[in-house]
Amino acid sequence: MKTYSQFILESQEVLNKITKNWERNHPGMKAHATISQQGDIRLHSLEVPKDQRGKGIGTRFMGGLTKVADKQGKRITLSQQAEPGYKKKLDTFYKKFNFKSNKGRNKDFSVSDTMIRNPNS
Repeated sequence: MKTYSQFILESQEVLNKITKNWERNHPGMKAHATISQQGDIRLHSLEVPKDQRGKGIGTRFMGGLTKVADKQGKRITLSQQAEPGYKKKLDTFYKKFNFKSNKGRNKDFSVSDTMIRNPNS
């Protein structure tokens, strides 16, 4: 039986492979995700260069990441950092992948990130 540390390490290796593959296939794109101590996937950054936006690169990346998260039963957390003038567009982008704002009556205090996506079953 695997220890929790082994499980976290293996999950992190999968995330590293996904992000490195995308960065190699899409020059200029940067993505960074880690596994938190709670076992969640934390998306630290997803950057698509302006000249490559609107081509579905970020959408395909998020589709792959959410598929992995669903398969492993992990939630994804993130705190978006939009460029000036892009906050509403970024909100819409993440909501397409079932992210919810982590605030108000439904706030999950175990997470400091501003958005959460629970795994689909």
